[in-house]
Amino acid sequence: MYSRNVPARQNRWGTINVEDERHCEFVYLRDFLTRTHLQDLIETTSQIHYEGKLATITRSDRIS
Repeated sequence: MYSRNVPARQNRWGTINVEDERHCEFVYLRDFLTRTHLQDLIETTSQIHYEGKLATITRSDRIS
């Protein structure tokens, strides 16, 4: 049998696999949040990371 690491949480009744829809509603929550906030995630990533890195590169080019 193959063993695979899965996200899980332990409680007094046993281990709950958070990706198993029979055990937990995390899959539904994750999908909902991804669908409703994906555009915000894309814009934030662009603004903070890409533009920040571009500003750093531009400043270093002016100094050298």
